[in-house]
Amino acid sequence: MKLSVSDGKSQAYLHPELGEPGTKIPVVSLRSFLSENGISDTILAESLEKIESEGLPNDDVLVAVGVPPQKGKDGWVEHIFKAKRTPPDLDKDPHACLLEIYNVSAGEVLARLHPPEPGIPGKTVFGIAITPQPGKPARLRIGENVKLTEDGAACAATVDGGANLTLDGSIAVDPVLRIKGDVGPMTGNIDFKGSVAVHGDVKSEFRVKAGKNLTVNGSVGDAHLEVGQDAVITEGFLGTGKGSLRAGGVVKLKIVHFQEVFAGNEIQLERESIAARLHAEHRIVGPRAVIVGGMLEAADEIVVMDLGNGEETNVTAHVGSRPKLLERLGELDRRHQQLEKQLKDVKEGAYKLIRIQLDAGHLTPEQDALLEKLKKVQDDLPRELAANEQEQKNLKDLMQNSLAAKITVRGTVTTNALIDVNGVKKMIQQPLREVLFIEKSGRIEQMAP
Repeated sequence: MKLSVSDGKSQAYLHPELGEPGTKIPVVSLRSFLSENGISDTILAESLEKIESEGLPNDDVLVAVGVPPQKGKDGWVEHIFKAKRTPPDLDKDPHACLLEIYNVSAGEVLARLHPPEPGIPGKTVFGIAITPQPGKPARLRIGENVKLTEDGAACAATVDGGANLTLDGSIAVDPVLRIKGDVGPMTGNIDFKGSVAVHGDVKSEFRVKAGKNLTVNGSVGDAHLEVGQDAVITEGFLGTGKGSLRAGGVVKLKIVHFQEVFAGNEIQLERESIAARLHAEHRIVGPRAVIVGGMLEAADEIVVMDLGNGEETNVTAHVGSRPKLLERLGELDRRHQQLEKQLKDVKEGAYKLIRIQLDAGHLTPEQDALLEKLKKVQDDLPRELAANEQEQKNLKDLMQNSLAAKITVRGTVTTNALIDVNGVKKMIQQPLREVLFIEKSGRIEQMAP
């Protein structure tokens, strides 16, 4: 018999010589023959046993098989930002967001590059190792507002916004979410970390939350808007009083009817407010705006064209923050006294435990734990006292600034309009034209603006 090996040396065959077919050869002899030819640990035992029991066949017999190498796994990009999104559950929330939005924060890791694997070596029938083909490396492509980490193995967002894959496979972050139509049944509620630009309307009963700015080029119904910075509604904020807008910065409106608006800075009103409730941390500015019913509230200044309509629909204008500041100062003063008493009690308690330690030479485990706790509190209380005193100082400075609070009406103030400056109130008994209201020595004074 003779031995033949395949071209890749992955298989070995025995072939009978002339007159040998049917010859039964012991397994031991077969193994010895193969070993002499360099084959030992890749032998197919069942093939040898069959030759021993049945004899050599007429054709080649496969007696040894090597191990093919396994190609390494290609490198890949793990898109971490995609795993964050929860698919909408319309059974739980019929207004759940239907858009594929991947919210990310600045500095957040968006994707991670996984290196290729080297593969698993194989071996020939002679036991010689076969080097596997390694996997191909992947490439991490980055687009706008994305940067690679220092080791190049990941990428992170540089701004708040929505992560996405561009046509060329790059990962980018868009700081603005653009809604081409309305926010309504086709979109569901919107919650976006960056700015939101709505080219249509925001329908009633829907919500829009923008971490940065919000612009609505149409109207807003009885919807709820939550904005981290500035908000602009180009047309009207109109409804039945079930809608609200809360913004951390400036709010710009043309018309608002019956709704409630909160601004962390100021409200700029272009045309009219009817039975609405407007609150601004600093100013409400509407030099051409007509206010009919409802309430205006600002810390520093209110400027409007007309205030009230002289009918049963009353309007109230509050300006100044002195009452709130006085209330907060009272709270801080009471807290300051509590902290001072607490610090005194803690010092006395710690002193007693130290005396016991000096006299007895040691403390019980419970006493030792209590002493450590008292020492920590003794360190923390002065910092809290200092913060309290600093806030009191800041509020007293604001009290001085509140003296400048004013309401300016450039057109007409009608009867039944209630003016409130720093907690001092005045009901207008007869129409007034072009008037400035301030508070002085507990009285409302009016003068030409």
